[in-house]
Amino acid sequence: MDVRIAHAGVIEQEYALKLRIQNPNAKTLSMQGLSYEMELNGRVFARGVSPQTGYIAPYGQALIE
Repeated sequence: MDVRIAHAGVIEQEYALKLRIQNPNAKTLSMQGLSYEMELNGRVFARGVSPQTGYIAPYGQALIE
């Protein structure tokens, strides 16, 4: 995982995340977008969505920005 500040304002910050998605299944995983919630020290740090689509091979992994 990689976290970078994309934009910092007074009230809100935007971060660019690079996440590794793993497929622990024996079948290909079809990805039609992504929603996530990230915790830091047990508290919600960030929430977001990504319109990225694609496929993750069985027992494979992919990096999503």
